[in-house]
Amino acid sequence: MRILHIGTGYLPIVGGGIPRYVEGLMRAQAAGGHEVFYLCTGRLDMTLLPRVRRWFMGKVAVWELINPRIEAGAAQRPMRPSLELSEACAEKAVARAVGALKPDVAHIQTLQGWPASLTKVLADLGIPAIYTVQTYQTVCPVLTLYDQVAGELCTDFAEGRRCVRCLAARPSAFKVRMIQRLGIGKLISAVGCRLSAIGTTTAGRSESRMPKAESPPSLPASSPQSEIYRRRREAFVAAMNRLQMVIGMSRRVTEILVGYGVDAARARTVHLVLEDFGRIRRKEPRTPALPLRFALLNKATLMKGAGLLREAFAGFGPDQVRLLVFGTQNSAGEGLLRPLLDSGVAELKGPYRREELDAVMAQVDVGLVPSIWEEAYGYVGPEFLAAGVPLLASRIGGMPDYVEDGVNGYLLPPTDPGAWQAKIRELVANPAEVERLARGIKPVKTMREHGPELEAIYAEAIALMKVGK
Repeated sequence: MRILHIGTGYLPIVGGGIPRYVEGLMRAQAAGGHEVFYLCTGRLDMTLLPRVRRWFMGKVAVWELINPRIEAGAAQRPMRPSLELSEACAEKAVARAVGALKPDVAHIQTLQGWPASLTKVLADLGIPAIYTVQTYQTVCPVLTLYDQVAGELCTDFAEGRRCVRCLAARPSAFKVRMIQRLGIGKLISAVGCRLSAIGTTTAGRSESRMPKAESPPSLPASSPQSEIYRRRREAFVAAMNRLQMVIGMSRRVTEILVGYGVDAARARTVHLVLEDFGRIRRKEPRTPALPLRFALLNKATLMKGAGLLREAFAGFGPDQVRLLVFGTQNSAGEGLLRPLLDSGVAELKGPYRREELDAVMAQVDVGLVPSIWEEAYGYVGPEFLAAGVPLLASRIGGMPDYVEDGVNGYLLPPTDPGAWQAKIRELVANPAEVERLARGIKPVKTMREHGPELEAIYAEAIALMKVGK
């Protein structure tokens, strides 16, 4: 089968779970005998000229659109959202790639950096296409459906007016783009997180300046700016409804998309995997000694629950619990955890390489996924489970898809640090509960199982295109 993947960037230019999933999937498909191609938005340079560079990533032929005119979400603040409706350079790149490669199916991995009109190009060319939704980018310009100004889930974007208020509090996208063009973005990304150094300054200051939830600024009046965000959402929903299938990576993602207008007949839920899952060594269940070692495997931010953890772990001593924070951190994250760091309860363990994951997991008794937003899935959760580490996770977003409450971990309210503290106290009082939860962990799906699952979906998409659906 000839498979064209469409996405945003590649490692190390971009970081996070999406490129890790996409690149792992493409390697597995190429190793399985498929012809695999990757059309992606890519680097920025000072020429400003959009152009396609062709190269190979192992066996995968890459078509990289350099200097895309649409921001790919690095700052989570689009400079020109009107371009997300239709953009000629991107449309031509898709048409050229499809014409040259003649794929049997197109698999859109993310629409960041691409216009909504991309799906019309594929439909007009008669290419069966599916879209795997791994962020809320199509219905939210900041990807998260969370209003950090009001400090709450964004369940109603107020016809675009809430978007205007939320985006006004974010770092300058122009500054981010200039740093990317100067080549600094690639260097920063190489240490594990796209533009993490910018997060130390602009994003970090923005997060620390966010108004308190109890007195957010009032919503602005309707304006041409809010109107473009309303039109943006409508355009992307229409774009998804032109595809043969839209795949949510969790049940909650699928539910949200259908709620915003995606045709339920097109919607599916498929849990994604990372190629690491099949390589992680599972630990033998045991009753841990005190202090219990809890771990966070990503950047400590408000959205990832750093503020929640600060309150939940308050009052414990380092002889009872340890909070191990792995990954690249910035000053804002360290500030959120400062009381725990000063008390000796928390420790910053620094970044780690993927091949060091077994050594990281060997230090952990209980994993934490304390996100306060509707996280689409949270790959760190299945990583903990693959290693035999039970979880405390927020009862929100994709986490309930893999945490069986009381079986392999506990689901807790993301807005109630008292509930988290009470559960931590229970585990400290009864460490044998950690062993019981570890024994309840089932094997995690691997890429070897995920590949045939997608092949069946591709075949279904091709059949649907033939009958005109």
